[in-house]
Amino acid sequence: MAFWDHIAYQAENVDYYIPILFGYSATFEQIVPCFVGDIERGYARWEKDIKRYYPSGSSFWLLGNHPMHRLTVQGSVVSWKWKFIGDSDHAFFKIDDCTRASPDIVSLLNCKCSRSLILRDGLPNADLSGWRLTLHGVINQYQELEVQSIEICASISQEVEFWRTAMAWRDTLQEPWALDKKALKLALAQEEGLASHTDYTFVQRLERQAYQSQMQISNENGPVEAVEEILLPLDFDSLDLVLDDGYDLVQRPAGNQWTSGDGSGEAIPIGTLSEDCTSVDMQIVSESAVKLRKYSINDYRRLLLEYFICQRAPEISTLNTFRNPTLIRVLRSLVHAESPDLFEKEASSIFAQVLTKLVDLGLIRVFAQGRILGLKVLQACYAQAARRVTALVALRLNTGTLDFRAQCYAVQLPYQKALNAIVLDLYKRALRRVTEDPFTDVQSWWLEMTGPSTALVHFLRT
Repeated sequence: MAFWDHIAYQAENVDYYIPILFGYSATFEQIVPCFVGDIERGYARWEKDIKRYYPSGSSFWLLGNHPMHRLTVQGSVVSWKWKFIGDSDHAFFKIDDCTRASPDIVSLLNCKCSRSLILRDGLPNADLSGWRLTLHGVINQYQELEVQSIEICASISQEVEFWRTAMAWRDTLQEPWALDKKALKLALAQEEGLASHTDYTFVQRLERQAYQSQMQISNENGPVEAVEEILLPLDFDSLDLVLDDGYDLVQRPAGNQWTSGDGSGEAIPIGTLSEDCTSVDMQIVSESAVKLRKYSINDYRRLLLEYFICQRAPEISTLNTFRNPTLIRVLRSLVHAESPDLFEKEASSIFAQVLTKLVDLGLIRVFAQGRILGLKVLQACYAQAARRVTALVALRLNTGTLDFRAQCYAVQLPYQKALNAIVLDLYKRALRRVTEDPFTDVQSWWLEMTGPSTALVHFLRT
């Protein structure tokens, strides 16, 4: 297992674990007493933010990061009616315990119970509106409590005892569940043992998961695991633009030159190209540059960051990222494999290695056992860099200080020395965008490193 495989989702420094680890929680195998307001609030967040990171049709749900299956509620019956479903009658009603998900909205929990269950538990075959009941059951996909047993709350002492127990459980549920490291190692070791007969690469596991997801048929109201996304391309022309400024700290004035892709470093005037050169011809030139130039893993990391920043969505598919045609071409220059299988194995290893580094730095997050990449931190970091550069240009300053450590703190990213090079790349990208603006008076710029985590940008204006 990869180090992120035990986490399906992460938010606000809280880990949401994969289902195989639910047995180690205090709630999953228990019948948990809950208040209606807490259920309504927790299930709404589950539906909105968390559910899509778990398999479709799951019988569980998460209250906070606590896995829930069976629960108990107590309250007064409201709005009783009968419905004939299949070959049996069912009672549909709401339960009210005077708790609320929000102060201005009354919270009522929808419940479903068969007539045979009502009779089995000794209740009359009648409208039970106004009765005070204790219900045990599970939440179904329609956000209804599927009642499995019923008890009549006949006294104040029973009600007080339920509230005491529910309040004690509420204290437990308000604290995030953190899995013990020993239990985590044991569970992951067992999982590795079960999968020891297979030898899947990181990308092959993603492909298996994607195939299994496509094989699942979800109904109209059921959860849909695959979310359609629009991935913005990384074109061939941007490769040298992103990488060439990394060899020195000077961004040369914009002129009619472009760097040749044969690695010679000679500048070829654009005027030497035919004026009627089509976009297809330019793509051929760019593709030849990709083939001729030799890339390093660091180059691949920088291009991967450029690809992430180009995306508008805060979360994207890991598998689609790996399959990006431009990034695959760069991987082909890194991997010298005679067979497609060997190429995929080595390319997958490089891809996982780069992702692991970015996750360690805190720039991206990996959700749903590696299937989804979270880009919020990286996008926020670049947006902060762009705002800083825009402010310096708007104030018409000829110089400005760029503090990498302050940049990280501004987006609540723990500072590490290894982030200096990446933050520098983000500033360079923002500076390139400034010179591309036809309305700017900035003709060119260059950077002077004044310390390990600080730089001074110089602007040359028209």
